[in-house]
Amino acid sequence: MKTRNLNYYYYVDYFNDLDMQNPDKCEEELLKHNKQLTAFKATDAELMPLLDKSIAPHTIELQTMYPGMLIGTGIAHSFGGKGEAALGLCLDYTTGMPYIPGPSVKGVLRSAFVHQNYISSLLEEIGVKNVKDIDISELEARIFGNSIDKKKKQYSVSIQEQDKFYDAVVVSAGNLLATDAITAHRQDSELLELAAPNPITMIRIRPDIRFVFQFSLKSTLGVTAQQKIELFKQILLDVGVGAKTNVGYGLLTEPEKAIRFKSVQNCEELPN
Repeated sequence: MKTRNLNYYYYVDYFNDLDMQNPDKCEEELLKHNKQLTAFKATDAELMPLLDKSIAPHTIELQTMYPGMLIGTGIAHSFGGKGEAALGLCLDYTTGMPYIPGPSVKGVLRSAFVHQNYISSLLEEIGVKNVKDIDISELEARIFGNSIDKKKKQYSVSIQEQDKFYDAVVVSAGNLLATDAITAHRQDSELLELAAPNPITMIRIRPDIRFVFQFSLKSTLGVTAQQKIELFKQILLDVGVGAKTNVGYGLLTEPEKAIRFKSVQNCEELPN
């Protein structure tokens, strides 16, 4: 790689030296480019810095689980070359590091509020008092802005009153990326069998990569900022982040639990 900026490499240099008029002849070169991405090792100095505590005083640190995370897949990154990484990847323009945009974090958390009984149960678990008296639709509006469900009662909440959601940044140095593939098929409606497999290469965030989620939160309807952190953490652990969470991508765990799990895996004999 001629650059240490993964964003520049993935969206600019990745397409250099390719005969894009003959995409079927690019496989060997594209495989080299993919290997360069997965071989890249980030140093501590190259990681995105955390925001100052005066801006984002509330944080959650979580770690990716197997098989990893897919972020930014909707960004265009394809010309039809055989073996190309055809799906987009969310990389910071300046540092080149993977990150989760603040609006995406906000969207994941907000989507959970569609299930009001789920939110109420989490509030009870984290010790919020008088949960039955809290209007979950109003709580949603005061945290995120008006409810995304237009059938619910809408509340007028200014931007200044709402909580703030900032980018979640990687805080793990070393190898960050790996390749994976989706194998799409064409279904024959008459024979009812799958045919013509078409593997699509994609780049994923590896397992065991730590992200720090950053917020600026207020106390709202009796729910303190610290209780919101506990609420948001549990939603992220339950729901996951990114694409294809329904098949296991984007699942997260607390770093301490991941370390304990690995320690047990490596033990020849469990303690009594």
